Amino acid sequence: MMKWLFVAVGLFFANGCGDRILTFEIPQGYAGWVRVQFGVAGCQDSKTEIRTTIKVRADGTACTSVRAYPKTAWFSKFFYVKNGKRTAQLRPTGWGEGGMIWAESTEIDGHEYRFFVGTEKQFNQWHQ
Repeated sequence: MMKWLFVAVGLFFANGCGDRILTFEIPQGYAGWVRVQFGVAGCQDSKTEIRTTIKVRADGTACTSVRAYPKTAWFSKFFYVKNGKRTAQLRPTGWGEGGMIWAESTEIDGHEYRFFVGTEKQFNQWHQ
């Protein structure tokens, strides 16, 4: 039984899950919309077998060589970064729960991913 569990886990990782864990590094203090372009050759992203790290520029844009936003993403992580070091993890939450990531969406073909970074109050003000 345990042997089959190891085989299943191995096949799962070998089946291209590396592009399914996305980490976004956002400049410390940035608030506003982030727009990430997928499938752009030559973009400076960092990949390992299980994670892709995408660095958001000061203007809220980013790109990655990953073909498209994965339809079966396990999860995304978001961090504020200052001087190359992660200073805080930003979390998407429900209303009134202190979240800093809002309105995640992707184009139907997966070549663009958008989300808002900021407090709930900032997000609501942005829409008025």
